[in-house]
Amino acid sequence: MDLFQLYNQLNMLYPRIEPFHDTWMLWLKKKSNYENYEVMISTILVQNTNWRNVEKALSQLRDRKLLSFRDLIIIASNELELIIQPDS
Repeated sequence: MDLFQLYNQLNMLYPRIEPFHDTWMLWLKKKSNYENYEVMISTILVQNTNWRNVEKALSQLRDRKLLSFRDLIIIASNELELIIQPDS
């Protein structure tokens, strides 16, 4: 599954989050697009690692100016894997 498919799937499932959906939406509306991107990326990354490694991965993404899903779609998967590895 590529990032575009994942985004579409998450977007489709998002309204099913109850009873926290309204609270979550209000919280997200207070965030910038960049902050929302970080929330989505960190939500995905934290499923397979601890928060400290997620912060490292986000820092690596920021350093390389990969700050949107559009940026992530065009990068090669193997390159992205190297960027988000905690030891890179």
